[in-house]
Amino acid sequence: MYIVKDDNPDVEYRLGNLSAQDAEGNEIDGAELSTTISSSDPAVVKVTSKDQTSGKLSFGKPGTATVTATINAPNGQQIIRTANFVVTTGDVALISGGDLEIDGLTEAADETALASEDAGGSDSDTV
Repeated sequence: MYIVKDDNPDVEYRLGNLSAQDAEGNEIDGAELSTTISSSDPAVVKVTSKDQTSGKLSFGKPGTATVTATINAPNGQQIIRTANFVVTTGDVALISGGDLEIDGLTEAADETALASEDAGGSDSDTV
């Protein structure tokens, strides 16, 4: 299982060590194999294929997804390989909110109001 943050840069993938053999174990050069690479949830892990054996993975919203590589031979032989991903939230990019609340006190509207009170411009007893 791969654990990846959602702001992780795209990564390359490839099907390595892919080969075909006949019934005697002899390597078949140029075997007509077809491959399909897909994601169980493209909103979490998106697959973009360059060709039948390589491409890139992009990470989106937090969640889980399985990337599946299906390799088929013309005679019906098939192998399936999978990679499981957990995509988590990324690094902090923005902080907001965080209002400081003081019980029992009322904050003046702005610094101009405070200056006016200090200069005797108000008869209120606002604290």
